[in-house]
Amino acid sequence: MAIAKTCYETLRTHGKAAVVACENNVVTPALDAVIEAAVYLSGVGADNVNCAAPHSFYNGLTSLGDMMPTMVTA
Repeated sequence: MAIAKTCYETLRTHGKAAVVACENNVVTPALDAVIEAAVYLSGVGADNVNCAAPHSFYNGLTSLGDMMPTMVTA
């Protein structure tokens, strides 16, 4: 839970500045912190909350070229 809280605090602290940096195509410490938190938590979360099935389902569907127009990405 402590890792999730740290990542959440990172996103709350640096999120807005990271969005602005991304919109301006600039790498900043805020953007770097948000990317690092998201990547780290996605790796840790995949190991601890059993979300491998949805990811593999998505990856399987996206490997079918004609399915891509119907997929919603964030």
